[in-house]
Amino acid sequence: MARPLRYLSNDRALVEITTRTIQGRLLLRPSKELNESIVGVLGRALEFSPGIELHAVAHLSNHLHFLLTVPDAQLLARFMCFVNGNIAREAGRLHDWKERFWGRRYRCIEILDDAAAEQRLRYLLAHGVKERLVTRVEEWPGVNSAQALIKGGSLHGVWIDRVGEYDARRRGQQVTFDQFQTRYEVKLAPLPAWQERSAEECHTSLVEMIASIEQEASEAGGAPGTDGAVRVCREEPHRRSEGVKLRPAPACHASSRERRERFCKAYREFVQAFREAVGASKRRGSRASFPRPCFAPSLGFLPVLSAIDPAPS
Repeated sequence: MARPLRYLSNDRALVEITTRTIQGRLLLRPSKELNESIVGVLGRALEFSPGIELHAVAHLSNHLHFLLTVPDAQLLARFMCFVNGNIAREAGRLHDWKERFWGRRYRCIEILDDAAAEQRLRYLLAHGVKERLVTRVEEWPGVNSAQALIKGGSLHGVWIDRVGEYDARRRGQQVTFDQFQTRYEVKLAPLPAWQERSAEECHTSLVEMIASIEQEASEAGGAPGTDGAVRVCREEPHRRSEGVKLRPAPACHASSRERRERFCKAYREFVQAFREAVGASKRRGSRASFPRPCFAPSLGFLPVLSAIDPAPS
């Protein structure tokens, strides 16, 4: 199945990013070292990606979720290339995994309105609780943005310059433990809809949201195991997840059918314009005018456009 073209409907888009390990293997099993590496990689990526804001992160054993505000699809692609590449290297080193790490390219789903944004934030915060692995949101052992959001604080991580470390060792230099480490403090930005609110109002909204998540999980029945977080941290990282059911990703997240239909119509028009531009490039032998925003293909490798589905799945 062909991947949809990367498309954002405006210049400051709120998106949910999901990226999964190959075959659902538990290669992202939470641990202090991996948690710090993930946050360190995010801190490094944000430092060199002005315009991107991180609102929340959910770190599970076999996939990651991010809520981001991004200015364009190309900057997002460079950001995610750096994030995925470096997380794969650090987790692969930690778990002695030398094969392909991610199952496929990250999936980006645009969030179109404030109600949908709050619903997606709730979804990220609920991981671990909705599966009845832990009772409270802050008990989840992976990278947890709940406390940072509630307390107005930050996530803390470590970036390791592996290239510099390797070059120093190759030259025979004595390398100390922290010589090539940089500590990052990653501040989480409030949702765009909450940026006009006071810190007290944001805190109240988050506390109420988390209380609602925990109450809903409690009423769903089935007591969580007392050692759920411990069991998660002891899982065999090379093992495949059991019972993973992947559903088709939505075209976008929106609170109304009208917004979704408007987005899908704009996407279809974008795909049609992209096809016409590729056709013009083939005929003229030079690059035509491609619609914004898009990734114009190189002249030496034009995609088979019949494989591109004009309607998002």
